[in-house]
Amino acid sequence: MVRGVAAASLGRLGIKDNRPLLSALTRDPDARVRANAVEGLIRLGDASAVTLASELARHSDPSIRGAAAQALSASSEKEATAALYTLFQDQQPLPRLMAARGLRKSSDNAIPILVKGLHDSDEAVRIASANSLLQQLTRLGSAQRRR
Repeated sequence: MVRGVAAASLGRLGIKDNRPLLSALTRDPDARVRANAVEGLIRLGDASAVTLASELARHSDPSIRGAAAQALSASSEKEATAALYTLFQDQQPLPRLMAARGLRKSSDNAIPILVKGLHDSDEAVRIASANSLLQQLTRLGSAQRRR
């Protein structure tokens, strides 16, 4: 648990010198530590970390898939968005919830998938979808007003 918190904190600090430590933590036996380390690397601009997060998105534990969605939401890479779309269709609500939250930042047009999320069986996913949809629509409206 302590390593996981440390990995998450290292990435949020934004100090590039933390990359070697975070890279080492991506090989930790604990998948939660790996997910936090990957998120940290993504926040530091390490594009290879998106591939690692995409691998964690296929983990058998839904909490790890949820953590992977959170990590992927820190990236604007197309591979990250594609993985978030896949997680949005997960059988378990936690990965869907985290994917819905992550899609609020997506530069791709996530509106159609978020509209589907308004009808999700899980209330938290519906709320997160509505919030992300609102952000997407606000961003789209702002972009159109600038034209």
